[in-house]
Amino acid sequence: MRRRRAWLATLATLLLAGCVTGGNGGQRLQVISGADSAILFADPDLAGLSPTHWRIEPSDRAFTSYVALWRPRRGQFPQARVEFVRLRPGYRFRSNSRVEQFLSRLHFGAAEPRLVDGARVLRNDIGYVQYHRFALEKVPCVGFLQDWRDPAEQTVRRISGYYCDRDGGDLGEARIKRIAGGVRLRGGQGQRDQAPADEHPLTAAWDTLGQGLTGIALVDGDGRPRRAWFPLPGEAGECRGDGSAAGAEGGGAGSLEVFCTNGRRARLTLRRDDAGGGGGWRAEGRDGDGNRVTLAVTP
Repeated sequence: MRRRRAWLATLATLLLAGCVTGGNGGQRLQVISGADSAILFADPDLAGLSPTHWRIEPSDRAFTSYVALWRPRRGQFPQARVEFVRLRPGYRFRSNSRVEQFLSRLHFGAAEPRLVDGARVLRNDIGYVQYHRFALEKVPCVGFLQDWRDPAEQTVRRISGYYCDRDGGDLGEARIKRIAGGVRLRGGQGQRDQAPADEHPLTAAWDTLGQGLTGIALVDGDGRPRRAWFPLPGEAGECRGDGSAAGAEGGGAGSLEVFCTNGRRARLTLRRDDAGGGGGWRAEGRDGDGNRVTLAVTP
């Protein structure tokens, strides 16, 4: 019983640590059944684990949070934790939408999470998911986070969580994408039947900011990027791009204006990329400080 109380206290601390603007007052933490939870997360890696579900709500009802924890009856790993937060209209998250910031608030006792590689992005039925590998000594893990706005209710929502494999386990890219993109919500909240066909993966490089950054581009019928999005390393923020058939330089086929939350911006020239069989696009340019910026969109 003592161990369970300690884990509940850890969950409550994480939820209180800079969740939303407002939200003053006490919190109600209630153990609920899986049928009463908004979280649906059925994954082969969770088979045999015992899930526990909580519902958390502050006295002013600024938000409602559902938390689900899967862990073995004996030992600590493998384990998974998923949280779904739904804000009331007019409220917003204090913290920015960065998976690294979410991971920095997790506590695993004496084990210190060590980030591996950089943040990446994928698409599930709800929208964009950021995910980042980390390790607890020899235990491979992945953390994930996504925000979106419900246009009907004018509310902001967030899913965050992690999965940690067994000691020395192999957490490959296919498993990570299945886990990070596999959370569903009861009643189909925010979900779509399928991802739009005009979304393509992109890779970005920005001198002084990062190399091998991954994101998503929305493309026209000929594959030309009209929108772009990719996260920056650490807590530097994110970048978005708006494409146009006009404004090209040096014989390009269009331009891409990129704006970042850290104040950086760049104007890139779009060209077709014939490497690897063709069908892709490449955007190149420099920011206001002269740093080189490149984006590659694959077909």
